[in-house]
Amino acid sequence: MATTTFLSLDLTVLSSYAILHHMNQLTERQQEILQTIIDYIAQHGFPPTHRELAALVSIKTTRGIETQLHALEKKGYIKQHHVARGIQVLRRPDD
Repeated sequence: MATTTFLSLDLTVLSSYAILHHMNQLTERQQEILQTIIDYIAQHGFPPTHRELAALVSIKTTRGIETQLHALEKKGYIKQHHVARGIQVLRRPDD
């Protein structure tokens, strides 16, 4: 009986890890946006505004880019400081 309990617990832990790992993976669109931010900072020395970023990745509204940035922040890739050009990259897609 104890073996079954440990096995069940191990499967629960592995399942939880798999879900968390999947949740932290970036979609192709999120990877594109993150890479665009990284490239923009490398070229200009500061991050793009939401409007500039939206234009660079062909998103029509700032609300659309804000949704994507929120997802990147939730996954731990960026931090948004609520000022103009307030996007801070915390980690790269391959970290």
